[in-house]
Amino acid sequence: MGKFFFEEKHLARLVQANFFPQTNDEMIFFGLRGATPTETENHELSNGHWLESKEIDLLDLTKEHELKCTIGQWKPKEGKIAVYPGSTVPFGEYVSSFAKTGKPAVNLLLSGCYKYIKGNHPMSLTRDWNGQKLDSTMKAFRLSSPSVPILRSRDDAVFEATDDYEFMNPGDNIHAAYCNHDGKNSGGKYIHESHGCQVVAGYPYTQYHHTRWSWWDERGPWATFRQRGYEMAQNQFYYMLFNGNEAEMITKLDGQKVQGRLRFGSRDTAQYKTVSDLQNKLNANKALPGQPTINGIDGVFGMGVMKALKFWQDHNLTLNAAAIDRIVGAQTAERLGLELPYF
Repeated sequence: MGKFFFEEKHLARLVQANFFPQTNDEMIFFGLRGATPTETENHELSNGHWLESKEIDLLDLTKEHELKCTIGQWKPKEGKIAVYPGSTVPFGEYVSSFAKTGKPAVNLLLSGCYKYIKGNHPMSLTRDWNGQKLDSTMKAFRLSSPSVPILRSRDDAVFEATDDYEFMNPGDNIHAAYCNHDGKNSGGKYIHESHGCQVVAGYPYTQYHHTRWSWWDERGPWATFRQRGYEMAQNQFYYMLFNGNEAEMITKLDGQKVQGRLRFGSRDTAQYKTVSDLQNKLNANKALPGQPTINGIDGVFGMGVMKALKFWQDHNLTLNAAAIDRIVGAQTAERLGLELPYF
C-alpha cells in the first residue's frame, strides 16, 4: 500500500490487457476500486496523477465509510486523464442496516466494462415548507447495459464469492455522492449516497435543494465531472472498472510485458480470439451436470460466459472469499488449457 503515479499510458495498458473495447470515443470513464487521488481538488486533464492505494474490506463493508476509490475521465486521443475522489462500493451503514432486515437493497457492481448514457438519476419526490411537491432528480450518467453482474449479500454485511450473483440492470448509475472530497457532509458526518451506484464526491443541482436553499448549486468534484461529460457530443460512455491494486501494479511494470486477463466486458480483438477460445474451453469442460452451456461463440464476455465461468470455478478451484470478480487469470487459464497472450 502506498502512493503511485498513474499515467494515461498505464490506463491504456490495463484496457488492452483486459481485452476491453478499443474505441474512437472522445471520452471514456474509468473506476479504480481501492485507490484514491492524493490531490483531491485537482481535476485537471493531464498525462497522469498521483494516487494512493486504499484497502477496502469486502468481508465487512460496515467499516467502509470513507471514499476509497477513484472515478476518472479519459480522453484517449489527447492522451489525458482526470481523476476524482469517489466510491464504487455501497456506503457501509446502508450495508449494515439492510443486512439486518434481510432485504437485498444494496449491491456490489463487479469489475468490468459497462455502458452509460447521459440521463437523470431518480430520487424521491419531496415537499417544501408549504407542502408543495419538489423534484430531487439530478443530472447523472445512467447505466444502460441491459444486464450486468452484481453481487448481493442477503444474510450479512459481507460480500464474498459464495453470495448470490444476479444478472440485471440494478440502476447503478454514476452520480453525486452528496459529500465533500473527504467523504464527509457539511455536518462533518461520513456519508456517500450509494446503495451500489458509482458516486463522485460533490453535490448535484436539484429543484428540491435549490428551492429550500437558494444558494444550493452543483458543486465539488462532481460538478466538474458532470459538466465535462455533458459537454461532450457523445451520449454513450464506456465505464471500465478495475481494482486499485491492478493500477498500482501496472505502474511498476513499465518496459515489462503484462499477461492478459479476461473479465466481464472483454471481447475478441482483430489479433486475438481469446474470448472465443474461453467460450469453447468452457463448453468443452462440461464435466459436471448443471454447468451452463454458452450458446453461440460470439467473442464477447457477457452473461453466458459469466454464468458458465462461475459454475466452473466453483467446482474446480478453491477461491479466496474475496475473489468475487470472476476473472480469468493465470490459474483459471492453466486449468482450462487457455492461452492468455502477453502485451
